[in-house]
Amino acid sequence: MSEMVWSILICLVVHNYLSMVQLTTSQISLIDIYKRITNLEGDVDFGEKIVISSEFQRGDEETGVWSLEAKREYINSLENNYPTGLISIVKPHISTCGSNRSLSYNVIDGGNRTRTIRDFFNNKFTIDGLFFGSYYEEDKFEGETISITRREALKAKCIAFQTIRLERNDPPTTISEMFTRLNTRSVPLSSGELIKSHGWLKNKNIIEIAKFFISNGWETSYDNDLVSYIRNQWVDVFCDGDPSILKEGKRCDNMAMMCGYIVSAITGDFNTFDKRYNKIKNHLEIVITPAHIQTITTKLAMFLNIMKGTFIRDVFGQVTQGMPSRKTVAPVWYKICDGTLSPQFQDKMKRFFKSMVEDVDLRTKYVAIRDGGSNGETTIGKMGKIIDMIENW
Repeated sequence: MSEMVWSILICLVVHNYLSMVQLTTSQISLIDIYKRITNLEGDVDFGEKIVISSEFQRGDEETGVWSLEAKREYINSLENNYPTGLISIVKPHISTCGSNRSLSYNVIDGGNRTRTIRDFFNNKFTIDGLFFGSYYEEDKFEGETISITRREALKAKCIAFQTIRLERNDPPTTISEMFTRLNTRSVPLSSGELIKSHGWLKNKNIIEIAKFFISNGWETSYDNDLVSYIRNQWVDVFCDGDPSILKEGKRCDNMAMMCGYIVSAITGDFNTFDKRYNKIKNHLEIVITPAHIQTITTKLAMFLNIMKGTFIRDVFGQVTQGMPSRKTVAPVWYKICDGTLSPQFQDKMKRFFKSMVEDVDLRTKYVAIRDGGSNGETTIGKMGKIIDMIENW
């Protein structure tokens, strides 16, 4: 084999090696974790800081999903040298963020554990009726605390710690795939949590637009006047004009569903009108253009025009934190999504839904088609039957 061929093969091997996720496993003391989370003394390099309130945490980003009892049991397990699992942190490759030192680490697994360490050291809860006490021994703390000996032993306690660095050619879904495998053994991840982890760098346009649309419960730098206008219309229709009603829940379902609206509006594919991660993940990399925004907002405006005045609870069910049920609004979105809704059919659809307020028999037949068969799934076949029903009405 020629020297040139060998060189090419070696380059390929090196390239593939450098494209693999890099893992380092070590031991770290609780006080070092606490310092890297809080940086109270201001001496932690930004690139070594650990962020708990990342895109990978379940539930509310400040409090997580652990109960007070679970937090106390975790601290007790640490003190008794019980196995408590590995805490994993991650940061992207230099090509993604400019410099590996310019971005903090995010906790990808162990968010509730690191949050518990932080909160106990910050005297947010007690164990055995006692607070942790002062971080600095010279400071006074009002309240009963654990002994100095117990406090110092806890600060020095070491736990297993894993540092993950992504490489240049790792695919965009690497983090969400890791997150899935790390978490699906216990409480299954919601699609919203998977979508949130997919957009952990806050650079996925569709996810950021969805966050901006929901607003309450999300932080994003995205801003757009057209999207904001449509959001206000949405609030008028589904939230009785109260913007505080449209907000995120603990499992990120509203953001996920809004991603489904956005993706299906762009693609014109009703199959992507879905909050499930596996249905829309391949579209979350789309770079949104002004033309996309025009398409998204035009279709949402059409949707809201129909829903305004026709949205009745007996037909469309309850609204959850400002988000109507996908199953109940799918027949309205179906022809809007694929771009085939004519003005004539739009007017007829309005009259059809309004008539159900009084026509109980029509409502019963409609709901039977919408909810029957297919394990309750919202299928294209069902949508076709409903469109036929409206056309022949």
